[in-house]
Amino acid sequence: MIGAYSGWGAPEDPAKDLATVQDTSKSWIERNDAIRRLGQARYKAALDVLIDILANDPEPFNRREAAIALGKIGDKKATSALNAALSDDDEWVRKYADQALMVLSGESTLPKTRPAAGKWVVHAASYTTLGEAEELSRSLQADGYNAYITEFDHRGKHWFRVRVGFYSTKAEAEKVKSRIVSAHGTVDAWLARPPKAEVKSYSE
Repeated sequence: MIGAYSGWGAPEDPAKDLATVQDTSKSWIERNDAIRRLGQARYKAALDVLIDILANDPEPFNRREAAIALGKIGDKKATSALNAALSDDDEWVRKYADQALMVLSGESTLPKTRPAAGKWVVHAASYTTLGEAEELSRSLQADGYNAYITEFDHRGKHWFRVRVGFYSTKAEAEKVKSRIVSAHGTVDAWLARPPKAEVKSYSE
């Protein structure tokens, strides 16, 4: 981790992170980490700055994190910028903007712990960096799988999980898991029952 920044957890001083984000003399990595933490903190004072980053920052990783952060903050003022980001040149900016818009539209209020009837997914791997998750997701997609990325927090860390779905039976999902482990080396892959909102968001 760069300097004194606190990493994946919520920032101790979001105002400091906001200043880092606005300081274009900082490396894109420093700014990217600060954007992520502002989202984790749901720091509404950063809203206008994050909207500007989503629209104008030349670094796609920063635009991606801005879209994610705007979804976490959940202010509908970001709706117009997120809609515009659906036409971004970067595929992942478009995907994260779409997810953020689902949050703002209220669809994310569906019960997240209730599994979808008759659906299984392969949880291929979890990473603490977005880039690693995207790399595996692209590789799985190239092999013809419906791979996607979701996020979660666990023991003070923010994780990006790569999943492949959706399958009607556990046996079918188990076969897919075995093929993925063999081809991609994801030895810790496991099966899960996805919530209804996840199925709705990522069905092909």
